[in-house]
Amino acid sequence: MRQLLSGIWQWSWFSQEKQLDFNGLFLTVGEHKILIDPPPMTAEASSVILRHSPLDYIIVTNRDHTRDAVKYHEEFRCQLHVPEADAPQMDLTPTKTFKDGELLTGGIWVIQLKDQKSPGESALFIQHGNGVLIVDDALIG
Repeated sequence: MRQLLSGIWQWSWFSQEKQLDFNGLFLTVGEHKILIDPPPMTAEASSVILRHSPLDYIIVTNRDHTRDAVKYHEEFRCQLHVPEADAPQMDLTPTKTFKDGELLTGGIWVIQLKDQKSPGESALFIQHGNGVLIVDDALIG
């Protein structure tokens, strides 16, 4: 688990199946604690997140990033937010769906990306300092 910026941590988990690292983010935005696209947690990631509990919600940025979101949704008893355009193709029941241009709790703007691998592929813009843009698969999509 490494701290990228104040209030933003990242951890990785290697997928034997895909032969690449899956990355998850943990954010503390104001009083809100948020997981983004969480893969299985390392012990260090779990420790940092538990230290900052309670968790408010989990954001899944596209239909292929459910990873361990359902497990942590149940474990932390928090909300689960997914792209509205991908929700019908996901094997989960979200608390909330989001769409392009929506402002999520904590000041996170949703930017839905066009012509990606899923119709709901979303980047997230956080008004944090000079601003932080979280872009996952769109960089390789």
